[in-house]
Amino acid sequence: MNVIKGDLFDHVNPETMLIHGCNAQGVMNSGVAKTFREKYPQAFEKYRSDLANKHVSLGCVSFYNLDADRNIVLASTITQQFYGNDGKKYASYDAIRTVMSDCMTISLFCNIDIVMPKIGCGLGGLDWDRVSTIIEATAYSQSFDIDRIKVFEL
Repeated sequence: MNVIKGDLFDHVNPETMLIHGCNAQGVMNSGVAKTFREKYPQAFEKYRSDLANKHVSLGCVSFYNLDADRNIVLASTITQQFYGNDGKKYASYDAIRTVMSDCMTISLFCNIDIVMPKIGCGLGGLDWDRVSTIIEATAYSQSFDIDRIKVFEL
């Protein structure tokens, strides 16, 4: 897994899955999720529709095809039930494990790389060392090449 300083949106290339963590409340008003909502409003509407129609909940993923010709997919992963900006832990390690497994499966099937922030570690309140260990173990269990994941930190 490659951890890179910089803006992940500068690395949206063909054959890429963009992953970010979301809450199960249909709100993306802060953190990285807000930037995703502003850049990709159609994906935001799909996420809200999936929540409203009970297609996704904690530990699930709302996938949206951003660009079919270039094979770019956005994965809004439901990694936390609620949200807050008060320093509490909102994201779930178990949800991270589940959504990463699902995203790696789709990534392998579509032969696309993964680009993501340090999921769950901003406003979600999780510890990156523990999250990265979960991601690495999940990749190992799926025979997923960990070098196909680029993680961005601001």
